[in-house]
Amino acid sequence: MKISVIIPTFNAANTLGQALESVIEQDYPDVEIVVVDGGSTDDTLAIIQQYRSHIAKLICEPDEGVFDAVNKGILASEGDVTVFLGADDYFYSPHVFSTVAEAFAVHPEVKVVYGDYLRDKGEEKILMRHPDRLDKFTFFLRNPLCQHSVFVRREVFEQVGLFDVTLKIASDHDWNLRVFGEHRVAHLRVPIVICGFRSGGLSSTSASKQEHALVRGRHFSWPYQLLWRVWDFSRRLRGRLQRLDFRVPMALRKRLTSTR
Repeated sequence: MKISVIIPTFNAANTLGQALESVIEQDYPDVEIVVVDGGSTDDTLAIIQQYRSHIAKLICEPDEGVFDAVNKGILASEGDVTVFLGADDYFYSPHVFSTVAEAFAVHPEVKVVYGDYLRDKGEEKILMRHPDRLDKFTFFLRNPLCQHSVFVRREVFEQVGLFDVTLKIASDHDWNLRVFGEHRVAHLRVPIVICGFRSGGLSSTSASKQEHALVRGRHFSWPYQLLWRVWDFSRRLRGRLQRLDFRVPMALRKRLTSTR
């Protein structure tokens, strides 16, 4: 079973080397690396050339965003199983691919294998555990799945299609709802850390909120959308209440702390 690793890049010279090393160091032998660069202007291409002998396919051309680059990589790849890796991210250990390949071999009915991930914030690293089962309602309130920790059989893309390039931020959310919601693809969680993920800042932007609202409109009827609005309002209200400073007035504080 060949595993294709698709790495979309754009001005990622500072981290791309670590990402590539984490693939090269895997103890699983049958691996194909596909790099799709969208027109980097820093030293990304120089880093790519340093590892060129390990890269099976290299695509260098303008794209319409990260999901367009990933789609190009999918179409160019030849592996039986595909995984995406951000140029800022890395596979956690050299045994990730061999563990995933064994899971596919033991469970031939499974089309998607995924594991946990490490949210890497530099000095702070937080283990994020994925749910054991994924369905439409797992993705109702949010998209809890780190796409870089997901290994997908090629036939899944033939079944559900590629990523929607009109969505620049929430296309993975839309794709997951198609895979686990509409098509209910058989999946399996392996209890290992798949990757280290360096968090980006797009999830809190207004553009992100608009795209996720569009995705919810595609996949959920109005009662669920109303329920989401109620949940989101209560979440934001709790956040505001927690930020309020309920300080006791100074005069009352002195009276409470004074001794006889």
